[in-house]
Amino acid sequence: MKTYNYRDAFNNHLGHDENLVNFETIIDATDIRSDLYFANYEKSPWHVQAVINGFEVNFWPHTMKAYAQGFGTKSSLHAIIDMVHSIKGEEDFEVVE
Repeated sequence: MKTYNYRDAFNNHLGHDENLVNFETIIDATDIRSDLYFANYEKSPWHVQAVINGFEVNFWPHTMKAYAQGFGTKSSLHAIIDMVHSIKGEEDFEVVE
């Protein structure tokens, strides 16, 4: 497992670079830097994951997309920040039968 680093991220053209800069904004706004890692860097250097509050969150920084089960797919700076904050705020509720 390789820790996420901007210099290692998939970047094929100028549009990707802008998204990677925006992804740094997401990281700073949500304080998830230490949680980020490449799921399989050799085969998918564009796919980054994090386990946040027990949820596996998938990121594609070069296309500015994120997905977490129960939260859906988000594809803008503010939507991703809001999703991560929502995930961080989730609480486990005990199911009473």
